[in-house]
Amino acid sequence: MNYQPSQKILEKYADVLVNFALGGGGGIKSGETVRLTAYDIAKPFYVELKRVILKAGGNVLSNYLPANEGKINLEKEFYDLANNDQLKFFPDKFLKGLVEQIDHSIYIDSETNKFALKEVDPKKIMTVSKIFKPFKEWMEEKENRGKFTWTIALYATEAIAKEAGLSLKEYWNQIIKACFLDKTNPIKEWKNVYGKIGKYKNKLNNLKINKLHIVGTDVNLKINMGE
Repeated sequence: MNYQPSQKILEKYADVLVNFALGGGGGIKSGETVRLTAYDIAKPFYVELKRVILKAGGNVLSNYLPANEGKINLEKEFYDLANNDQLKFFPDKFLKGLVEQIDHSIYIDSETNKFALKEVDPKKIMTVSKIFKPFKEWMEEKENRGKFTWTIALYATEAIAKEAGLSLKEYWNQIIKACFLDKTNPIKEWKNVYGKIGKYKNKLNNLKINKLHIVGTDVNLKINMGE
């Protein structure tokens, strides 16, 4: 049986994402809408995230997807089956409405097949990427106006752990420690870290630096900072 972190750990993880990572460290506000994207392999985490969002007074727009497992590889099938018109299909009305509707986004990274698109023609992937570029730009523009925040979190799978040379339990322990999920109050720990980062940032910003000089075994690079 595959290892799975305890419900308590997933509750803390979800709390960190919803009530700290989003909203620039302040969490979501009641009435705001969160787009929650997750694959079915991360169902236990998806459930906890949805609960925490609702408890915080938020609305959930679910984007719940089937993972690429076994004989199922829907990502590759799309490129194998889609004709040129389908590759270039861009649902602009839907995506414009989505960008307008959501205040936050949570994406759960839970790869089950790191080589799902290995046999796909890169030109097809580039075609789709270019077609959806406006969608990314709309999101960035809203984020730059301070009207949208997002976060990405990792849900460990056998495929991810194998790539790192760890067991699934060992990989989860890395996530737990990195996100302070083994602490009583993970959000408090995160706020302490952000406070320290802010101090370092201010000190660096106050330094009168006009040029950076990077020297290494194969490097001798000078960079003008500019405005």
